[in-house]
Formats: sequence, structure tokens, C-alpha cells
Amino acid sequence: MSHTPGPWTYSNDMGCPMVWAGSMRICDVRGWGHLTGAGALNLPEEKAAAIQDANGRLITAAPDLLQALKFFQKCMAHGAQPRALSDSLKLAQAAIAKAEERCGGIVREKRK
Repeated sequence: MSHTPGPWTYSNDMGCPMVWAGSMRICDVRGWGHLTGAGALNLPEEKAAAIQDANGRLITAAPDLLQALKFFQKCMAHGAQPRALSDSLKLAQAAIAKAEERCGGIVREKRK
């Protein structure tokens, strides 16, 4: 069995954080009550929202991270050449940047 193919995107419209693959919803990003609730972490809303967004970006990057790891594994299994390692590093850096929102890979758009 395989996962839903990427690219995945993250949106947080009107406080409803979700991960999408095209028009298909992959998941809702939960945890608001645990982050803000009394008896839980009791964080301020701004910090809780930042954590929820970071979780959404990490989930969104999952297909890219998996691709980078598979490529690296293949490189290592076949006696990695310098160019293959360089390509593997670029894939990994791009996936990490997407997870950390240092690129244009995160889309915050209104869903219909």
C-alpha cells in the first residue's frame, strides 16, 4: 500500500488547519485544546497557533521527506557517488525547507 501522492499543501483558513493533496483533504491538524486548555499546556493562543502551523508544515512535507530518504538509501546501497550524494543532499534540504517553511512550498489558500 502507498500513501496519497504529493505534493501536499497546508492551509489554515479561519482557524481550520488542514493538509491537502489537491482537493482531497489528507488530515485536520488537531491539538488546539491540548495546547491552550487549562490542565493541558495552557499556552497563549499565538504560541499555540504557531505550533499548530509548524505541525501542519511538517505533515505537509512528509512525501518529500520520504522521497529524500528513499533516494539517500538507494545511493548508499549502490556505493554512493559524489554526484548522487549531492543530489540526495539537495532533495533533503528542499524537504527540510518545506517542513520549516523556508520555501514557497506551503500554500495557504481558501478551499471551496
